[in-house]
This record gives sequence, C-alpha cells and structure tokens, in this order.
Amino acid sequence: MTELRPSAAPSLPPRINRRLSQTDTCPISPTSETCIRTISDAEWYWKNITREEIDDLMKDTPDGTFLVRDSASKAGEYTLTLRKGGCNKLVKICCHQGRYGFSEPCIFNSVPELIHFYRSASLAQYNPTLNVKLLYPVSRFQNMEDAESGNDVDKMRKRLEDAHHEYLKRSRQYDQYHHDYSECLEDMQLKKQTSDAFNEAVIMFEEQLRLHEKFEREAHRHEIHSLKENYQLLKFQMSNLKQTRQELQNHLRVQTVLSRNLDREMNALKPELHQLCKTRDLLQMKFLSTIEVYVQQNPSVVHADSQYWLLPDCTRPDAERLLTGKADGTFLIRRSAGAPFALSIACRKVDKRVGHILIHRSERGFGFTEPYLLFPTLNDLVVYYAGHSLEELNPLMTTTLAHPIRGSQPLDGNNSNSIPTSPPVVATTVEGYMTC
Repeated sequence: MTELRPSAAPSLPPRINRRLSQTDTCPISPTSETCIRTISDAEWYWKNITREEIDDLMKDTPDGTFLVRDSASKAGEYTLTLRKGGCNKLVKICCHQGRYGFSEPCIFNSVPELIHFYRSASLAQYNPTLNVKLLYPVSRFQNMEDAESGNDVDKMRKRLEDAHHEYLKRSRQYDQYHHDYSECLEDMQLKKQTSDAFNEAVIMFEEQLRLHEKFEREAHRHEIHSLKENYQLLKFQMSNLKQTRQELQNHLRVQTVLSRNLDREMNALKPELHQLCKTRDLLQMKFLSTIEVYVQQNPSVVHADSQYWLLPDCTRPDAERLLTGKADGTFLIRRSAGAPFALSIACRKVDKRVGHILIHRSERGFGFTEPYLLFPTLNDLVVYYAGHSLEELNPLMTTTLAHPIRGSQPLDGNNSNSIPTSPPVVATTVEGYMTC
C-alpha cells in the first residue's frame, strides 16, 4: 500500500497589524510614550463638542471608533463616545482622588493612560455588552487639517493618493487572506474525505485480521505458517495505515487552526477597509468640488470646447504626425483601443517628442488614473489640466494642455503636416462626455 503524505500547510501571510498586543492583566505603565501626553494633546479629545456634532462625525463608522469629550454634568470628568453595533454608546469616565476609570476602583493616573489601555483590551472587562476595543480614534487634528487645507489642491491630492494606496494595500492583503482561506477550506475538505477513506480501510483490515485469527484456529498444521506470515504482513500494513491516518489528522487540526486564524484576520480587516473606502470617497468628493470650482473660475473658450482638440477618428500615427514639430503642450484627444480615449501631446522630453496617455472612465467620470477618474466630462479634464502640469502623471511631461491642436497656435510653415480639414462641428454631451 502506498503511504499517503499530507501536503505542507499553506503559509499564513504576514499580518500588518496596527493594533497593540492585548494586555488584560494590568494597565500600561504611565511612563509609556502614549501615556505621557496630557489630555489636551490627544487627537481623540474634542473638549466640549456637542452630541449633534459627534453624531455627524461618527456616522457610518465601524465598531471601535471613539472620541472623548468633557462631561456635561460634572467638571473634571469626561465622557467616552464609542461606536458599537452601529450605535454610539456613552461611557462615563469617573475621577476619584486624581485617578480615572469607568467604575470603582479607579486605577489609571490619567485619561490618556486609560484610553491607551483599552486600545488593546476589550471594554467587556467593564461592561460585558461592550465587547470591543478602542480601535479607531476620531482625530480632531485630521479635521483641523481639512479645514486649514481648504482648496489646496496639492495637499488634497497627496491625502487622496495616500488613502487610495492604503486602501489598495489593505485590499490586496484581504484578497490574499481570502485566497489562502479558500485554499485551506478546500484542502481540509479533501483531507476529511481522505481521512474517512482511511477509517474505512482500517475497519477492513481489522476484519481481515479477525478472519485470519479464525482461520488459524481452524487451519491444518501445514497451513498455519503461511497464515501467520500473512497475518503479520496485514498487521504491518495496518500499522502503516494508522500512522498515516494519524499524520493526516494532525495536519487537519493544523489546517483547522490556520483557517480560523485567516478568518479572524479577514474579519479584523473588514472594518478597516470600510473606513479607508469611506475616507477615500470623501476625499474624492472634496477633490471633485475643487475641480468644479477651478473649471468655473478658469473659463477658456478653446479648452472648454471640444471642437478645438477632439479628433475622435485620429489614429496614434496620425496624432504623432500632426504633433511633430509643434510647441510643447500642443495636444489632441482621440479614441483609443485600450481605453475610451487617449491624450496625445507634444513634449520634447518624451520619446519621439510626442507622448500618449490613456483616458479611462469609471462610474464617477473621466481621468488618467485612479483615484482621479472624477471629471464629469472630457471638457472639465482639459480645462483642469490646462492649468495643472502632466508631471503629476509622468515626470517627463513637464507641460500643461497648453495649445489645442485646432486652437490659435500657428502651424509650422516648414512642416507639411496639416490638420485634416472638416466642416465645423458642434460639441454635445452624450452619456457624460463630450463627443463630436
């Protein structure tokens, strides 16, 4: 019988864990870096913020989101607002003889020390119905930064890119966990089926051994030696069978633990992904508002009208022929096989002095790349990048969409290339983008 050897268990991807390790036995020392700050320095301390403002800040946030404010009933005490089960839970932070806690005895030297402890320990120690940790602080510094940044496009772009990249990073991590979890479940199912087959085989061998014992008692003397040899062979094979079955069952137990760990990792990532997605969507909305304001404040007849730069039937070689020898920033937009449209632009630093960038489309709008597929129309995209360098997309393209191919930029008299003549066209909006 061929000995079955279980395959190696899939390795658990390294966990990128921002949370602190759980410490349920005693509070963190007040000398910890997190605990030496005064409460006024804490990002989660919102002073005398109102309940209405809190409801707005914590709307649709995941369980474990929290902030602290001054107590409305007693000076010197505070109230923790914690998200649990989709609702805001209010927990009073008591102060007794200069020490803090949710109830007697108060054992923490400061509110930051208390919060730091429950960042890694569940509040179920205080209230069994609050089986959640303080995972996601609502940062007043972040909101101050939002207010101060205003329409600073560079800061907003940086924050949006950071949020998008972090979301993609965590999404890939979740996908890896999910892939390994699915493989683990499939492997467990196969091993359970194999284990069941081994159990049946062991039962069959035990039955054969009982039959041999019976035949040996009833056999003639000259048959006993042969039966004993066969009996020992069956015992040896059954011993190997049981050993392999035991190895399989041990491996199955390891797989079970691994599947639980992967399931735990996925569940831990879900609220983080939800929060990151929400943050990215919010920043995209703010960036879109900035785009709309910029377009309104920077009217341009030639940039806002697609007849000056949209050549839908122009091919890539045609675009290169038309743009060769033109000033940097001379551009056109054409249809493309790889995306709905493509930008072709003259730029001396790129290969052939003409660069090409695909223009993609999402349900939110047009753009060159995520997370900036936000422009409602191609016209908005052109007006915006008439005032913003394409260097954001390609370090070599140090130019804006300066000169539409059919605009006021004169043709090179020594260049025989010319723009195909065609009757005037009227730009119309079709399904959110401009076409001719």
